[in-house]
Amino acid sequence: MNENREDAKAEIAGLVRNLPGSLIQVYSGGENVSVSGISPLFLALRFPQGENVPEYADLDLHYLDFRARRYEERHFLQAGLESADDRGDYLEAVYRIPEKEFAEVYDFITRQYANYIHCRAGAVDNFFSKELAGYPYEEDTQMAESAQAWYMARKERMELLHQEVLRLTAESRERVYLGSQFCHMLVPSWEALRRQMEEMKATGHPITLCLPYLSESRVLQMQKLLHSVYDWCRQQGEHIEVLYNDYGYEDVQTFDCLQSADHFTWHRGALLDKTKKDPRLKYHMSDRNLPLQMERDADDTGTVYLPFYRISTSQYCTLRALVQKGDRARQSEVLSCEGLCRKYVCIYPEHLNLLGIGNSLWSVEERLLEDPSLLTEYIRQHHVKRIVWNLPLLPGLSGQQERYFFSGEVRG
Repeated sequence: MNENREDAKAEIAGLVRNLPGSLIQVYSGGENVSVSGISPLFLALRFPQGENVPEYADLDLHYLDFRARRYEERHFLQAGLESADDRGDYLEAVYRIPEKEFAEVYDFITRQYANYIHCRAGAVDNFFSKELAGYPYEEDTQMAESAQAWYMARKERMELLHQEVLRLTAESRERVYLGSQFCHMLVPSWEALRRQMEEMKATGHPITLCLPYLSESRVLQMQKLLHSVYDWCRQQGEHIEVLYNDYGYEDVQTFDCLQSADHFTWHRGALLDKTKKDPRLKYHMSDRNLPLQMERDADDTGTVYLPFYRISTSQYCTLRALVQKGDRARQSEVLSCEGLCRKYVCIYPEHLNLLGIGNSLWSVEERLLEDPSLLTEYIRQHHVKRIVWNLPLLPGLSGQQERYFFSGEVRG
């Protein structure tokens, strides 16, 4: 018995680690889980700190077959937890999978890993991605001439989708979204925010205040801003929504005013939703028929954002690094802002259907543009209560109200 335990410890210590995510994806309970190591008997997975690690897990493995240029799938039920270790930033859970088929998967993956390294070392441009997942790198040169051209190619269809949104929200008052979910530099000063709130109060629009990630240097500033908003709501007898995007706002001592149910209803925002939403996933997954991709609130309050949904956000502005340093990888903390996101948009190859707007990467769901009626079925299936129309993200092009996002409650 002791010998078996020692053998298990030795095998766990010798796990093959640092496998690229493009080689293997693992899902547990429908959620993507990062792989930190693999052996013929064990699979090591990374879980966030504070999350409950299941004693038994049903695991879906998607792994790349280089030669066939497709992903294979294998399902292993009730894999037992062998060990769980605190690695500081995450928990590493090692599951024992004794099935012979898993050992065969391990052997296949490690051989593919050698092929991966060989291709990676010798590839130029995106030929590597072509070999890895069938990515059409030949189309990378086909790009819109400008953000204006990108928008104009979709303008008519976006207008039809907007008409469908208006039909579905026709019986509700428009709600206005102030602030920013995605960039701390776009949060207005208290003076500017007060003017906006007073304007919305005069026009009868309900207010949602959006708060982005919370950097250490901004805690005191955000604390003062929220207390000013609270005092205004108390004096005016107003009640607003607060949509926050950092768990730091849940610190009841620092942001005690958020606890006031008399004046605030607060929800977790889009940045706290870690669901992978990316049109490029079709090149990494065996199932090319991905569900409709639309941004939802993290606490599943039934809000979707159209026509744009967010793919990723950086606290350090990628656009600023690209414009000022010529390399978007050379990012640093932004302490002052030149408003570059009001002037520039990053263009990607047309087939990717992506835009870089500010510090975030965005896409639109082309299937909705082709057939707006699909939205009705999506709303029914996902119990959507509210739609936020965020076309003003595209600076200066939409010809619509560009100061705010507006939303409406879905009928029925």
